[in-house]
Amino acid sequence: MSLLLKVMGIALITVVGVNLIKPLRPEYSLFLAVAGGGAALLLTLSVLESYLSALSGIFADAGLSYAYFSPALKAVGIGYLTEFAADTATDSGQTSLAGKINLAGRTAVLISALPVINDLLNLALRLVNK
Repeated sequence: MSLLLKVMGIALITVVGVNLIKPLRPEYSLFLAVAGGGAALLLTLSVLESYLSALSGIFADAGLSYAYFSPALKAVGIGYLTEFAADTATDSGQTSLAGKINLAGRTAVLISALPVINDLLNLALRLVNK
């Protein structure tokens, strides 16, 4: 809950700062918005790191392979970073660039999922051949 309050505080301070600066120096408002968003993202990632290491320990204790969970986490991370970059591009008026960022993010998710897809296809082929 405290993480949410911290992120909301950063976001509100950033919004107020951007709205105060934009009429005077519009070129600096984008930098302030990106800095505020980056600070909120870094704060969230720092808290998330401890939970991910605990989850990794749970997988190890249960004897489960982390190999299938890792690509899922990568896909989620890629999705969040892609959304952050695309939203930043959209906020700066670069909607075409935002579309290309989204396409690159989707491609990266597909590439990170290829080992799991490969294993599933091999399993299906083994089941069919038996």
